[in-house]
Amino acid sequence: MRILTPEEHVVFPLPASKPVAGFIAKLQDQLADLSGERLQGIDLQVLSVVGPGADLLSGDEAVALAQDYNNAIASRIKGDARFRAFAHLPVGEPGLPRNWNAR
Repeated sequence: MRILTPEEHVVFPLPASKPVAGFIAKLQDQLADLSGERLQGIDLQVLSVVGPGADLLSGDEAVALAQDYNNAIASRIKGDARFRAFAHLPVGEPGLPRNWNAR
């Protein structure tokens, strides 16, 4: 039997991102670790960003942070067939073209 996790949360520290706080801050190291014990035994994992992100920003700042997160996720999962990822979107910027961050 294959095991799929349709939404596994991750947090990566990025220079432009707002610091995470509270419960997520306590788990940040674990949420950034894609090779550790918490993700073992799962055949396919779809990653998504949790915590403060582009949804809390606007304009160029939101777009830049979303692109940084998407680039960070893409670089960490490149070449590993176990991982896919939801795009981190600057939802406060609905006028962006649909392919603004196509991979």
